[in-house]
Amino acid sequence: MHRGHIKTWRKIIEDEIFYKAEHLQLFLYLLIRARWEDGEYRGTFLERGQLSIGRKVVAAELGQKETTLYKRLKWLEKRHYIEQQSNNKMTIITICNYSTYQDSVTTDGSKSNIKVTTKGQQSNTIEEVKELKKVKEVKYNRFSFLKNKLGKEVYKELEYDIKEHMKVRDQKNCSKSQKAMNRYLNDLEKFSGGDIALMKDIIFKSYDSGWKGLFELKSGNFDTKNDSEPVYFKQEKLPWQT
Repeated sequence: MHRGHIKTWRKIIEDEIFYKAEHLQLFLYLLIRARWEDGEYRGTFLERGQLSIGRKVVAAELGQKETTLYKRLKWLEKRHYIEQQSNNKMTIITICNYSTYQDSVTTDGSKSNIKVTTKGQQSNTIEEVKELKKVKEVKYNRFSFLKNKLGKEVYKELEYDIKEHMKVRDQKNCSKSQKAMNRYLNDLEKFSGGDIALMKDIIFKSYDSGWKGLFELKSGNFDTKNDSEPVYFKQEKLPWQT
């Protein structure tokens, strides 16, 4: 097989196929095998985005039963990933919207077909590296992360106490990573049961005592000033658990 690469959309993780490993394997196989330009294959003219397959060969290469492969091809066809034209010799597969996956975009916004050449591969690689650099330049901020997970209204209620506690944690060289912040939020939810007033008390007790972690308040150890009914999140799951 020719060296080179194909493009896939990041949005694919939101699609049903992403959670069906064998279906995704088959689709990527077809996408990789499809012609990147018009041409003939064994006497049959194929357009860009098409390929000719024998189900027995593909089934053997992917380690799938032929009957299973047939059903998965039908699944892809029903959901408009592919179109099929079959005869007694072969099946011609057309990748739907192939150019949407594989066309590159020029600086003026127009589209141009990808040519699989060394120069073209280098150009595409450079663009991919630039995009990765842009992603890395977006600096992680733990307070923004917490605000996003808690939601604006809840974070506003807890902001002062959280920042005071983070000062204590910084003095003790605690981790600032997303993993550490997720643990922090999970402990907060576990010990408070979703009660915002109790969250404030738990965080206050921790930074007032110089503790780096969060702990459940023991009965009688800490009096809350709010005697009204506790405020619970409306969601069945808290934002950072979804």
